[in-house]
Amino acid sequence: MPLTLALLRRALASPLSLAFAATLVALAIVGRSPAAPSLQPSTFQSVADLSAWTARYYLNPEPGRLGEALRLMDTAGLLDSDDAAPGIAGFLSGVVRRNPASIATIQAQLQDLPEERQAPLVLALIYAATPAARDAAAAAVAPHPRMKRRFQRQLDAPPTTVEQIALEEGPWVLDALWGDFMATGDRSAVERVIGALAYADGKEDTARESIGAAAAWSLASNATQDARVLQICEEALPQQRGIGAAQLKDVIAKARAARASRTAKSGGG
Repeated sequence: MPLTLALLRRALASPLSLAFAATLVALAIVGRSPAAPSLQPSTFQSVADLSAWTARYYLNPEPGRLGEALRLMDTAGLLDSDDAAPGIAGFLSGVVRRNPASIATIQAQLQDLPEERQAPLVLALIYAATPAARDAAAAAVAPHPRMKRRFQRQLDAPPTTVEQIALEEGPWVLDALWGDFMATGDRSAVERVIGALAYADGKEDTARESIGAAAAWSLASNATQDARVLQICEEALPQQRGIGAAQLKDVIAKARAARASRTAKSGGG
């Protein structure tokens, strides 16, 4: 992955999806144009506050702050960022699955958003995969012919969660999986990312190999920052074979070394 993403990821010092992390940092600097329409101001003090809140949400769920978070995502320009959309959709879908009452919060924000900034929220409702969430998604796109055409295939298909999306769809699926993990802490999301490590042996398939490389980078980065991710990686290692096992061993070694270095620098040993 580009070095700039690695630097941005370290600056946030919290487990985030790759593109979502980079976009959060960039928008913390530039923000949205003052002339652009926005929703009510958020009580989050900064985009950095938002990133910290999302990164550790699964440890302390606060669905009551979701409306504030969505308002800041909008005013910061995240909702019209293609790079941030998968991570946001994955995160919100996990929040909705754990707290179905959050559907109403998302619906309220959708009513105040222009069409071009609704896509991540609609995707979140679709991939929450519950009947109520999918009905809300269908209702949201119904007044917008272009949006309806864009999402009709997903709405017509059987309910699919983020964890059921084929990894071959591209690296964006990894961002969605990390978003889901941030919301739920579910090991299955991390295990799906681990499954992509086998793609590192692309056998001249560069698209597949890029997915494997992104999986390895994101696992090492998140395992460095989050002890639960490292534990999931360690527990999954005995089940891995071939290139996947080799890649996961490397991920674990890098994360352990980085965590030890960080502890030593902080005076903790």
